[in-house]
Amino acid sequence: MSGSGLDAATIERLRQLGHASLHDIWFHSLYLGEPLMCCGVLAYFDGRAVTIIGHPLDTCPPHSRSELSAIAFAWAECESVESIEFVGPECVDFRCLHKAGFTRTMSVPRSRISAEMSINCTASADLFSTQTFRRAMARPFSVAHKKADFMTAQQFSLVERFYRIRKRSGYLAATAVAWPAAFRLEDVTLIEARAGERLAGFVALHHAFRDTAVGIFMAHDDTPHVADFLYAQMLCHGRESNLQAINVDSSPTVGSFRFKQKCHGKPCVPPYYFTRWSRGLMTRRVHSGWGARLLGR
Repeated sequence: MSGSGLDAATIERLRQLGHASLHDIWFHSLYLGEPLMCCGVLAYFDGRAVTIIGHPLDTCPPHSRSELSAIAFAWAECESVESIEFVGPECVDFRCLHKAGFTRTMSVPRSRISAEMSINCTASADLFSTQTFRRAMARPFSVAHKKADFMTAQQFSLVERFYRIRKRSGYLAATAVAWPAAFRLEDVTLIEARAGERLAGFVALHHAFRDTAVGIFMAHDDTPHVADFLYAQMLCHGRESNLQAINVDSSPTVGSFRFKQKCHGKPCVPPYYFTRWSRGLMTRRVHSGWGARLLGR
C-alpha cells in the first residue's frame, strides 16, 4: 500500500481543517517520512515504518475502529513495511496484524496530560488582562520576533544545552534531526528572548493551519521565568497575526501540563493512545524515528 500522494487540493484541505499537531505535514514529514492520505486517513511512511494518525480533521467525522484496523492491515501487506505505529484518540484492535507476521512491541494508554493544549489568543481572550500575563510580560528580557532562517551558532549552542539538561525522550531524539530544516519552512516565526547579549530562549511557531499556529520547538536555559515570557510573547504574536489559537502540543510531564494550564491552555485534541506493531528486525530494536534508526540508537 502506498496511499494516494498529497495533491494541491489535499494539502489545502489540511491547511483549512488541520488542528492537531500531527496534521502539520510540513514539520512532521521532516522526521516521520512522506505524508500520504490513505482512505481519508493521514499517514507518514519512511520506507520501513508507517505512522497512522487517527485524529480526524476539524469538522470531519472520526474514523471508525474497523476502518483504522483495515488501513493498518493494508499497510502490513506491503513487504517493505516492518513497523506500524498508530496515534489516535481511541484504542484500536490491531490483532489482525498477527496474520502478516506482526507482534505488538509497544502500547501507551491514554493519559490526561497527553491531550494537546491550545491557548486562545484572540483580542477578547481574558488572559491578556490577568496578573499572570502582565507579570510574564514584565520579565527583564529583550525580545525579537522574526522570520526563521538558518539556525545561528547561538541557537545551536542553546539547543545543545537544552537537550543536556532535559530528560531524554523518544520525541526529543526523533526531532533532533529536524531542527535546522524546520527553521527553513515557510511561515515559521521565531521569537527570541535575551538576557543582555545572551540568548536565554526561543520558540518557533509554525502558521500551519487556517487560524491556528503550532509551537513546533521551544528551547531555553535555566534562566528563571524565560518560559513564561516566551509563552506570553507567543500569545501577543498570535493576537497581532489575527490567529484564533496557539497549539502548544501535549505534555511530557504533569509539571508541563500544569504550566500550560497556568497559561490558560485548554484541551483541543483528545488524549492520544499509541501502539507499535513490528516484524523482522524491528521487533528486536526499538527506534524513536528515522534519524535514530539511521544511527542505530
